[in-house]
Amino acid sequence: MRYPISFWLLLCATVACRPEARAQNTQSQPALPVCEWCGAAEAPTELGHTLRLGAPKEPGERLVVTGRVFEADARTPAADVLLYAYQTDITGEYPRRGGETGNGLRHGALRGWLRTDSDGRYRIETIRPAPYRDRSTAAHIHLTLTPPGDAEGWLDDPVFSDDPLLSARDRDDRGVVMPQRDAQGVWHVVRTLLLSEIRR
Repeated sequence: MRYPISFWLLLCATVACRPEARAQNTQSQPALPVCEWCGAAEAPTELGHTLRLGAPKEPGERLVVTGRVFEADARTPAADVLLYAYQTDITGEYPRRGGETGNGLRHGALRGWLRTDSDGRYRIETIRPAPYRDRSTAAHIHLTLTPPGDAEGWLDDPVFSDDPLLSARDRDDRGVVMPQRDAQGVWHVVRTLLLSEIRR
């Protein structure tokens, strides 16, 4: 059933277009951080060098990402560097579990933080992410680094050498990692990170 234009004008004048109605709509939409990929500002205070993304029973094949972070000389371990990671689930989505705030509204529930230890080491326990549903992008994990006293920056995403969606350009990136499966069926990859790789 179609309503006459006069009906919609009356509705707008009485309810939908009132300033207070617009204010309520605005208030129901939380403001997102300006930086779409950032996460350092939301990090907890107390952090170790190991991070678990998702619940222990998160669906998917187990994956452990380990490595070390080095200064620009590629030899000196970078200690106390804040690392932020987020990724898709097995459906290729950034899943929400409820209660997300800040960039969690963009990045979903599979996200978290750690700080490198005195030897620059880090460890992420997670699942193998899936490519986006439209298959436009190979599976990857987003990483940012924030050195002590410096600004947050992003790096080439770890992508998997066995992913058929990898393009020739992807395979030239430093982010390509070679997954290997252990006897328990857990995938392992190693990604060495350099502070000189940070982009802002």
